[in-house]
Amino acid sequence: MTATLEAPRSSASPAIARGARRKIGLLADNYPDSGGAGGIGTYTKIVAEELARLGHDAHVFTPAQVPRHRCRRIRGVSVWECPDWTKRREMSIAHALEFTVRHRNRAELLTRYSLLVAVRNACRAGVFDLIESPEFGALGSLVCGRRYCRRLAVRLHKPLNLPFRFPGAPPAPPWAPIDGWERDLAMLADVITVPTSDARKAISEFWHTPLDRAKVVGSPMDFYPWQPIEPVHPHSAVFFGRLEPRKGADTLARAIPMVRKSFADFTATFIGSNVDWTPGRRGMEQITSIARDGGCEEAIRFIGQTPHRELAALVRQYAVCVLPSRAETFGVAFAEAMMWGVPCVASDIGPYVELATHGEHCLFAGTEDPAAFAAEIIALLSDPVRARAMAERGYAHVQQWITDRVVGQLLDAWGLAPVA
Repeated sequence: MTATLEAPRSSASPAIARGARRKIGLLADNYPDSGGAGGIGTYTKIVAEELARLGHDAHVFTPAQVPRHRCRRIRGVSVWECPDWTKRREMSIAHALEFTVRHRNRAELLTRYSLLVAVRNACRAGVFDLIESPEFGALGSLVCGRRYCRRLAVRLHKPLNLPFRFPGAPPAPPWAPIDGWERDLAMLADVITVPTSDARKAISEFWHTPLDRAKVVGSPMDFYPWQPIEPVHPHSAVFFGRLEPRKGADTLARAIPMVRKSFADFTATFIGSNVDWTPGRRGMEQITSIARDGGCEEAIRFIGQTPHRELAALVRQYAVCVLPSRAETFGVAFAEAMMWGVPCVASDIGPYVELATHGEHCLFAGTEDPAAFAAEIIALLSDPVRARAMAERGYAHVQQWITDRVVGQLLDAWGLAPVA
């Protein structure tokens, strides 16, 4: 059974002629230009805009807080904003009738159906050469029919409810069982891509299904020219990301007292949105409590969510960037910190270890081990020459993930790359 599901549907997937302008659709769960934020939405935005720059007819379909479907041209991309319906009474009568007949009372399909309506509208000018869907909530589950696209691609980041547990974690969402739809959608796809081989392994183990044909294509990132840095705060570390357990900011907070034994003026700055850590408690409160217990509350500073283009200049002010995540699928923040030329200390989780080499591009510390993080931070603060050389090597290393190279790999994986 597994072998049957894993095999590509070559007979149902006509070959794509190469070298011409292509009509490509991308599905997003929350597109940044439509009020969203998050990894999949950002990935979609970067890829779509690069496709448009290359001359392809790029379309993005995304849920949005709009009363009815609309299409806007944003930086060369046709962005289809779809009402994020939660009840059938929010639809037009025609849509409500169709949804009722086809899907009954399955509320979990409302967003997918809204995307389907937009895809059908976009197909009036011709079907897509390819539609790519992220696995998030199996967004492509209603639009994968051959009437809409000649080829279906799925980008797997991780299954929707791939377990991640921490003390005080909320229970799994009530719709967690729809991860089976994600698996089914992936098995129907002509092309599967994953950001790392670690993600492929984790998904394969969780689904109990081989994913050998899934191609590893890293996540794209903006290019930044090399800029020699003299930190504004020489004995300092910076963390950037959401203040939530998966990102591990608490590990850095617990490391601060240990670092201050060697550098009494050491400070740590946390940049990112202040989200729920546990029910009833937010990230800033959690980190402040840890710092207070360690007798170093004066050593921490918080900066809220920062526009991305301002973030690079801000992070470059600090001597070390600390990335103590407990779980990631690629590690865009880690790659970005290296692109910005900041020496890094990161947790030794699988995706990070796949992206860089300890002692060559960065230093790794044991996940959830504050003492290990403190030791590596001290090592970089104690030897600025070594830290700068490591940052230079890291910068050269991450050039492989700049946007034009990654999108070229995606086009090749999709079977749409022009003939050289």
